[in-house]
Amino acid sequence: VDLHFGMGLGLGLKVFDSQGGTANAFLSYGLSFHSIVNITDNFQLFYLNTINLSYNPKYNEMGRTSHEFFFFYNLDWKIQPSIIPYIETFRFNETLANGTSFDRTFRYGGIRFGLTKTLD
Repeated sequence: VDLHFGMGLGLGLKVFDSQGGTANAFLSYGLSFHSIVNITDNFQLFYLNTINLSYNPKYNEMGRTSHEFFFFYNLDWKIQPSIIPYIETFRFNETLANGTSFDRTFRYGGIRFGLTKTLD
């Protein structure tokens, strides 16, 4: 088993559904912590933990956390299959037109299947 740990900065635009069909976009920026575990020559696990502050003028405070697990299996192809289960949480404080303020949390979970090309 071979372990690697790292940290990085992130910046991007994120979109999520909070009103049953109403998309909310916001600027997301913050830190990410990751670790890579090589379990044999052909199997790799990549864990990504993201902690972001966010900005959208509609909300008073916003934040986002994400946990993603990337599973890679090397088939000696140029492009490798990947499986990515994830949990993503959005937190924000919303103030209505009548002045009422309340905290909201939306949590999403899922799995993505994809193809990955590793650059050497």
